[in-house]
Amino acid sequence: MHQTDIPSCRPTIAAGLFDKKNEQANKKPSKPKFQSIDDLLNHILLDPGILASEPLPAVYRNEIKLRSWRFPWRTSCRDNIYQTCDRRLVELIAKERAEWDKVNWQQKVPTVIKSISNLEVSKAGLEELLVYWSRVLESSTPQTEQSKANDQPIGYYSNRSLDWHKATFSELLDRMDEVGKDKAIASFSTRYDQQHPGATLKWLDWLKLTHPQMYVYLHPQAA
Repeated sequence: MHQTDIPSCRPTIAAGLFDKKNEQANKKPSKPKFQSIDDLLNHILLDPGILASEPLPAVYRNEIKLRSWRFPWRTSCRDNIYQTCDRRLVELIAKERAEWDKVNWQQKVPTVIKSISNLEVSKAGLEELLVYWSRVLESSTPQTEQSKANDQPIGYYSNRSLDWHKATFSELLDRMDEVGKDKAIASFSTRYDQQHPGATLKWLDWLKLTHPQMYVYLHPQAA
């Protein structure tokens, strides 16, 4: 009897421990998943655990750093005056503060750039920046056909250096000499536009508007 009693008790003990572990596991908070910088901003602003004036928790700071995400008011290139801040946002804040102090708004630019960096590290600061950014977007003029064509290229042609654009355009011109313009463009489109239809034509329109000297230098007839 002594030997049969011991096994009979084991299932009850094991089940209790197992249920307790499951309960603890279910209580463990799961790490939020972010799809974009906008998604992450929404999480920050809606997180009740973050006090407005306190620095952002490490989970948010690390996510931005690991994914190399930029806030919408940040640019990919560094400028001598505006650093990596969108000039429209800087000028908007600078002009507002200059009006308060009755000084030239350009004098305010350096301090505005510093303040933007300080505002980005707290919940209240991000809310303030988003209000300013919404004003920037509202004041932007509607896109014309020319300004649309002036946007950065998409798909295969996006995020490339000027040297890459020159080399690829030169390759297209060589192909045009062999099979003609329409067939050459059709060939590029077949190869590179599968995910973004029209990317090749958009790229050529962008080159004509932003780098006309490239056309003249590479192929005078294309100017």
